[in-house]
Amino acid sequence: MRGLLVFLLWACAGFARADEVLMLFGKQLPPYVIEDSAESQGLEPEIARAALALRGHRLKVLFVPRSALPALLRAGPADGAQRGSPDLLEADGFFHAAAPTVMYRDVAISLRRNQLGIWSTDDLRGKSVLAFDGAREFLGAEFKAAVARNPRYAETPDEAAKVAALFSGRVQVYVGDLNVFRYYRARSRDAAEEVTLHRIFLPSTLVTNNAVFRRRALRDDFEAGLRQLQASGQYDQIVARHLGEARP
Repeated sequence: MRGLLVFLLWACAGFARADEVLMLFGKQLPPYVIEDSAESQGLEPEIARAALALRGHRLKVLFVPRSALPALLRAGPADGAQRGSPDLLEADGFFHAAAPTVMYRDVAISLRRNQLGIWSTDDLRGKSVLAFDGAREFLGAEFKAAVARNPRYAETPDEAAKVAALFSGRVQVYVGDLNVFRYYRARSRDAAEEVTLHRIFLPSTLVTNNAVFRRRALRDDFEAGLRQLQASGQYDQIVARHLGEARP
């Protein structure tokens, strides 16, 4: 599978224009990434496209499995990726943006009728938890320790299945981004079910979770474009448009 993806990367690069930036994004994660949209392709690609355009670049998006982003960036001819990794070092030619393209809002969510007391990651011990793919590494050492020996902990890239599992009672706790949850909840037949938000995660401050590029100059252009978007108010307009669609 990975070999096929690398082949597709080289094929895309072969048809790229001189001003095009080929950037890898994880697959479907609305409202942040919408793979089947012919227009903006979601909040994160739209912001990246607008930031790069301000510096004279045209964004070309290739969707790949989120867990494969670092390896495919290393293996193929892509210019950048939605998210980096601690293994992608500047000394090896990988340059992370200093600020996140968008700020994810990771939370734990339970059904209100279950009255679960969850005040910290420690309170997840012993509970059935379904988290996003890669959550063990992304959410920090305390979370990783809390779920390390929990046989009822699992991860999946299927956000719709996570929401369905929570509302059906198959799991006690959903762990993931609040806006992603709202997007799928609004499209669920269980949209009226009351839930409790447990805000037990701090926003990520790891630079390696930000966008990453193969050229320092391109990273610098992206950062400058992002700052210009924010200063002009266009960034807030894009965010409001997409996150407004995610509210139930």
